[in-house]
Amino acid sequence: MAYVLVSMLNVKLINELAGDSTRTLQRPQLYLVINALLCHLQTLDPERSAFIFDLASKFTTNIPDDKQEKEYALLKSQSILDQIVVPEFTENSNNENSLAITMFIASVLTTLNEYHPSAMGVMGLTGVYSNELKRS
Repeated sequence: MAYVLVSMLNVKLINELAGDSTRTLQRPQLYLVINALLCHLQTLDPERSAFIFDLASKFTTNIPDDKQEKEYALLKSQSILDQIVVPEFTENSNNENSLAITMFIASVLTTLNEYHPSAMGVMGLTGVYSNELKRS
Protein backbone atom coordinates (compact mmCIF):
# COMPACT_ATOMS: atom_id res chain seq x y z
CA MET A 1 0.00 0.00 0.00
CA ALA A 2 2.82 2.44 0.78
CA TYR A 3 4.35 1.78 -2.65
CA VAL A 4 1.16 2.97 -4.37
CA LEU A 5 1.14 6.18 -2.29
CA VAL A 6 4.77 6.94 -3.14
CA SER A 7 4.07 6.33 -6.81
CA MET A 8 1.10 8.70 -6.77
CA LEU A 9 3.21 11.43 -5.19
CA ASN A 10 5.87 10.93 -7.85
CA VAL A 11 3.28 11.13 -10.62
CA LYS A 12 2.07 14.43 -9.20
CA LEU A 13 5.64 15.76 -9.06
CA ILE A 14 6.38 14.51 -12.58
CA ASN A 15 3.27 16.23 -13.94
CA GLU A 16 4.10 19.47 -12.09
CA LEU A 17 7.66 19.46 -13.46
CA ALA A 18 6.39 18.74 -16.97
CA GLY A 19 3.87 21.57 -16.76
CA ASP A 20 6.51 23.94 -15.42
CA SER A 21 8.90 22.97 -18.21
CA THR A 22 6.31 23.58 -20.92
CA ARG A 23 5.53 27.01 -19.44
CA THR A 24 9.11 28.18 -18.90
CA LEU A 25 11.08 26.68 -21.79
CA GLN A 26 10.89 27.59 -25.43
CA ARG A 27 10.13 24.69 -27.76
CA PRO A 28 13.75 24.14 -28.95
CA GLN A 29 14.99 24.13 -25.34
CA LEU A 30 12.24 21.72 -24.33
CA TYR A 31 13.12 19.33 -27.14
CA LEU A 32 16.81 19.46 -26.20
CA VAL A 33 15.88 18.61 -22.60
CA ILE A 34 13.76 15.68 -23.81
CA ASN A 35 16.66 14.54 -25.99
CA ALA A 36 19.01 14.65 -22.97
CA LEU A 37 16.53 12.69 -20.85
CA LEU A 38 16.22 10.04 -23.55
CA CYS A 39 20.01 9.80 -23.75
CA HIS A 40 20.02 9.11 -20.00
CA LEU A 41 17.28 6.53 -20.54
CA GLN A 42 19.57 4.70 -22.97
CA THR A 43 21.99 4.02 -20.10
CA LEU A 44 19.18 2.56 -18.01
CA ASP A 45 17.84 0.37 -20.81
CA PRO A 46 20.68 -0.82 -23.06
CA GLU A 47 18.44 -3.49 -24.63
CA ARG A 48 16.28 -0.80 -26.23
CA SER A 49 19.14 1.65 -26.80
CA ALA A 50 18.81 1.80 -30.61
CA PHE A 51 15.07 2.42 -30.43
CA ILE A 52 15.52 5.12 -27.76
CA PHE A 53 18.30 6.75 -29.80
CA ASP A 54 15.95 6.93 -32.78
CA LEU A 55 13.27 8.58 -30.62
CA ALA A 56 15.79 11.05 -29.18
CA SER A 57 17.14 12.06 -32.58
CA LYS A 58 13.66 13.06 -33.77
CA PHE A 59 13.46 15.72 -31.08
CA THR A 60 16.52 17.58 -32.35
CA THR A 61 16.09 17.23 -36.12
CA ASN A 62 15.27 20.88 -36.87
CA ILE A 63 17.02 22.53 -33.93
CA PRO A 64 20.14 24.62 -34.62
CA ASP A 65 23.38 23.27 -33.16
CA ASP A 66 23.96 25.78 -30.33
CA LYS A 67 26.51 24.77 -27.69
CA GLN A 68 25.05 27.06 -25.00
CA GLU A 69 21.53 25.74 -25.57
CA LYS A 70 22.77 22.16 -25.31
CA GLU A 71 24.63 22.91 -22.08
CA TYR A 72 21.53 24.56 -20.63
CA ALA A 73 19.43 21.55 -21.66
CA LEU A 74 21.86 19.19 -19.95
CA LEU A 75 21.69 21.21 -16.74
CA LYS A 76 17.90 21.39 -16.89
CA SER A 77 17.58 17.67 -17.61
CA GLN A 78 19.91 16.86 -14.69
CA SER A 79 17.77 19.03 -12.43
CA ILE A 80 14.68 17.11 -13.56
CA LEU A 81 16.42 13.76 -13.07
CA ASP A 82 17.51 14.78 -9.57
CA GLN A 83 13.85 15.27 -8.68
CA ILE A 84 12.17 12.30 -10.36
CA VAL A 85 14.59 9.37 -10.20
CA VAL A 86 15.33 7.02 -7.31
CA PRO A 87 18.95 7.70 -6.33
CA GLU A 88 19.63 4.40 -4.61
CA PHE A 89 20.01 1.18 -6.54
CA THR A 90 17.31 -1.41 -5.87
CA GLU A 91 16.10 -4.39 -7.84
CA ASN A 92 13.49 -2.24 -9.60
CA SER A 93 15.20 1.16 -9.64
CA ASN A 94 16.10 1.05 -13.35
CA ASN A 95 12.48 0.29 -14.26
CA GLU A 96 11.19 2.93 -11.83
CA ASN A 97 13.58 5.53 -13.20
CA SER A 98 12.85 4.58 -16.81
CA LEU A 99 9.13 4.88 -16.11
CA ALA A 100 9.59 8.27 -14.41
CA ILE A 101 11.56 9.62 -17.38
CA THR A 102 9.07 8.42 -19.99
CA MET A 103 6.14 9.65 -17.87
CA PHE A 104 7.73 13.10 -17.72
CA ILE A 105 8.22 13.19 -21.50
CA ALA A 106 4.71 11.85 -22.12
CA SER A 107 3.28 14.52 -19.81
CA VAL A 108 5.20 17.25 -21.66
CA LEU A 109 3.96 15.99 -25.02
CA THR A 110 0.39 15.77 -23.71
CA THR A 111 0.61 19.31 -22.32
CA LEU A 112 1.90 20.62 -25.66
CA ASN A 113 -1.15 19.00 -27.29
CA GLU A 114 0.45 18.66 -30.71
CA TYR A 115 1.69 15.78 -32.81
CA HIS A 116 5.33 14.73 -32.56
CA PRO A 117 6.83 11.77 -34.51
CA SER A 118 8.22 10.22 -31.31
CA ALA A 119 5.07 10.54 -29.21
CA MET A 120 3.77 7.02 -29.81
CA GLY A 121 7.21 5.52 -29.14
CA VAL A 122 7.47 7.36 -25.82
CA MET A 123 3.96 6.28 -24.84
CA GLY A 124 4.81 2.71 -25.78
CA LEU A 125 7.95 2.73 -23.63
CA THR A 126 5.92 4.11 -20.73
CA GLY A 127 3.58 1.13 -21.03
CA VAL A 128 6.49 -1.34 -21.28
CA TYR A 129 8.19 0.00 -18.14
CA SER A 130 4.88 0.09 -16.27
CA ASN A 131 4.18 -3.54 -17.16
CA GLU A 132 7.69 -4.59 -16.19
CA LEU A 133 7.28 -2.97 -12.79
CA LYS A 134 3.94 -4.71 -12.24
CA ARG A 135 5.53 -8.08 -12.97
CA SER A 136 8.44 -7.61 -10.58
